Amino acid sequence: MALPIVSTSVITSITTTTATGGGSATGTSITARGVVWNTSPTPTIANNKTTNGTGAGAFVSSLTGLEANNTYYVRAYATNSGGTAYGSQVSFSTVFLVESSQDDLDLWAKIGYIAGLTPTDESVARQLAYLKAETVIHEQP
Repeated sequence: MALPIVSTSVITSITTTTATGGGSATGTSITARGVVWNTSPTPTIANNKTTNGTGAGAFVSSLTGLEANNTYYVRAYATNSGGTAYGSQVSFSTVFLVESSQDDLDLWAKIGYIAGLTPTDESVARQLAYLKAETVIHEQP
């Protein structure tokens, strides 16, 4: 039997620990379909996976248990009696998590809040870390 033909959807709704993916599968007698993901390229069904029903068609998958500030590689898959086929690989990075204290907010006031930036922006987090270090150095006797 010919392997299914699989396509992988773009990853959306990315947070620190979750994302949404999916794909579509065409072919006959599809017994399983979903997405696989890992922090290394070319994930397989031996890695993290979702199971999103059977048969041909489009599907949406919820990727859970992710870690903040990591790059993940994702492929849709479909299985029939001929084996498992995979769609093309896509990658995404989970959101960079920054815990903000009142001191951080005060530092934001020092550098001036820039519209559109949030405490999850890695560049802002680095600038906050730099300003924290600079403040400590200047407060030394």
